[in-house]
Parts: sequence; structure tokens; C-alpha cells
Amino acid sequence: MIQDTILTLARALSTQSISMVDKWANQHCLLCRGAHPSDTSVCSGCQADWPRFSTPLCRICGDQALTEDRICDNCDRQRPPYIRASAAFPYTFPVKEAILRMKFSRQPEWAIALADLAYPCFEARFDQLHGMLLPVPLHPRRRARRGYNQAALIARQLSLRSGWPVNETLCRRVRNTPHQARLDLQARKSNLSRSFEVCAPVPDCPVIIIDDVVTSGSTVSAISQVLQGAGCEAIHVFSIARALSEPGLSQADSSSANEQT
Repeated sequence: MIQDTILTLARALSTQSISMVDKWANQHCLLCRGAHPSDTSVCSGCQADWPRFSTPLCRICGDQALTEDRICDNCDRQRPPYIRASAAFPYTFPVKEAILRMKFSRQPEWAIALADLAYPCFEARFDQLHGMLLPVPLHPRRRARRGYNQAALIARQLSLRSGWPVNETLCRRVRNTPHQARLDLQARKSNLSRSFEVCAPVPDCPVIIIDDVVTSGSTVSAISQVLQGAGCEAIHVFSIARALSEPGLSQADSSSANEQT
């Protein structure tokens, strides 16, 4: 009961914080803080300076793919349990810093700017679909400590722009696992084993898993597997950022390097 009260209060406070910042953002850019009377929270100058992918990406998992068929080695060996994972930006400066501030510095307002910047990519990717947004769930204890689920904040902002519904109760995290950073790929998979469960009937429509950043892909794959087991047939992934594997490093090793702060 106490934990439920804490979670309810945390959600209310994060929603109020974003509401207040949203009003301020109608007049100022959230990134450069300059005057910006517009419907978006980010000015055109900052939008133009935001990083873009410069290398070919795997058409399944969204990692680097230097082959002609644009399928990376990992997906060629074993296809993931989702149809496709897409990201708006590479996990580099200043995207990485914005996400870290949102997650660890109690700055939920970054969800507004990140969603504004990412929405054109989201719209282009899913224009022909109509489905449901599923934010990657946090364990209740971690969500209580942080005050909010950053993936849920992003999903709500994407919902406001797209009109797609958000379902925050379809899947829950039942194990409070250690952070994935600095774990190799096998350790990440073991860390997430039996961490998620579906707790409601799956919808008869595509489900798009929403996260702030995808690194090795272990988390979204674990969620996709339990959704498949519950009968979900069309699963996609969308994240604000993607940590790309570096030449000469495995996907997990590269992801761990990207996650260190």
C-alpha cells in the first residue's frame, strides 16, 4: 500500500513538472534556452545541429550493418523476437547527455525535447501502422527512487503527437535486476531472465516497445519474448537513441563502453 502511494505521488509530480516546463517551452527552446515562440520545444537551429546516423544500419535491429543486404552479423546468426528496431539518433553527444540528465539528474522535462526531436523519425517509420505504445517497464523500487519511468514519459509525449494509445500496465518488471552497464552479452541475457511478465491480454494490433536508448538490445528482446509467448504477433521497437557497435568490438562490449559514465 505504501509503495503504491509512493508510485502514485511520483507519477503526479513528474506529470506536473512536465506540464510546467511544457508551458515554459512554448516560449523558449529547451536546449539552448533561447526565445522560441513555437508549438515545438526545440528551436530550428538546435534541430539542425542534432546528430544523425552516418553509417548504414541493420534493417532489423538498427545496429551498424556494413553488408549489402543491411543485416548485421548478430541478426544474421539469430533473428531477434521483434520485427524491427528503429532509433531516431545515435547515442552520442549531446543525445547521450540529455538522456542521462533525464534518467539520473531528476530532469524529466527532457522527455519533451527528445520526443519533439524524435517524432519525425517515429512518424516516418510507423506512418503505415496503427498500434499501441508500450514503454519499457521499470521495477517499482527503481521507479520510486527515480520518481518516474523515463520510457513512459517519452511514450506519453509520442502519444500526444501521434494519437496512439499508451499502455503502461500490459507488461511489468518482476525482478529488480542490476544495471546492464558493464555486463557482457551473456550476462545481460541472464540478468534479464524471467524479469518481465505480461499481466493483461495482448491487443490485436501492433505493439511498439518504447525506450530511451537501446544498447545490446537484451532488454527489448526479453520483453518481446514474453509478448510473443502471450500471443502478440507484431512487435516493433522504437528508441530515442541507439548505441552502435564499434569496429573490432562485439555488440555487448561496444554497448558497455557506451554505457559507462
